[in-house]
Amino acid sequence: MVNQPFSYYCVIDFEASNEEDPYHPGHGRKDYPSEIIQFPAVLINSSNNCINQVDNADIFINVLDQFESWLSDYTPKPFNNVCFVSDGEFDFNHYLRLQCRISDISMPSYVRSYFDIKKYFKGYCGYYKNIRGMLNYLGMRFEGNNHNGLDDASNIARVVQYFLQRKVLETNSYC
Repeated sequence: MVNQPFSYYCVIDFEASNEEDPYHPGHGRKDYPSEIIQFPAVLINSSNNCINQVDNADIFINVLDQFESWLSDYTPKPFNNVCFVSDGEFDFNHYLRLQCRISDISMPSYVRSYFDIKKYFKGYCGYYKNIRGMLNYLGMRFEGNNHNGLDDASNIARVVQYFLQRKVLETNSYC
């Protein structure tokens, strides 16, 4: 096992309404903004590669509070020893930012820097891959259903676990 700079890696893969034609501030569909409808999270302990998961269903502000409470069971807020992980920039830079605006709350400071597995994987193999493509490249199979937030987050976590055993993983993206 490689010594990692973070104690935990928290994989989040939001699922949002209106993903086919998402709302973009300043252009696009202003009448129907994308809202987060699934907030799945998979937490990887970097010292033993074990995972814990949460899947919540409630209004966003309550879910965010429940998520922070769940994460506080493992590490104290402001979660400085947690590296948040996403599959691309859309989860934090678009969906979470927009949902916070819709909910009239500030973007949580702990996700302002994060690890983008898609960006990292491009550097690893030379081109971007989706979740299934990353798993196949590493000799693994996708488990569960596409676009089910918890299944996607669990599969992304498996890719992260693969690299945690071999490479040092640090934040590589910012909101």
